[in-house]
Amino acid sequence: MHRFCSFLFLTSVTLGCGGVSVTPNPAPVAITGSVTLGGKPISDICINFQPTVDGLPAVVTVKDGKLEAEITPGTYTYFVTKASTPTGEKSLARIPAGYLQGSMDRQFDVKEGGPLEFSMN
Repeated sequence: MHRFCSFLFLTSVTLGCGGVSVTPNPAPVAITGSVTLGGKPISDICINFQPTVDGLPAVVTVKDGKLEAEITPGTYTYFVTKASTPTGEKSLARIPAGYLQGSMDRQFDVKEGGPLEFSMN
């Protein structure tokens, strides 16, 4: 029994010390952007950032066609959901169905600096 316990202890120590390394996420960067529907600013929706390569999911509320947030750098797609506002449901009803889920055709990179533009037609 003593040998078996020693074996388990050594096995767990050996397995516990090997090969796993944790890489911290980069610090979030400030982003700004504009969101239009049919060429006009839209309000009371949320842009949901979904990472396709690197990054972390994020949800940003759009007001008067503008968004502002801090997002982890990476490659994303996006989809639209309603904002928690009295007119959120009405605004969401105007969004074309293709924007209610992510699409690999709408990938973009989030980096520090330049503004993002989301145009839904």
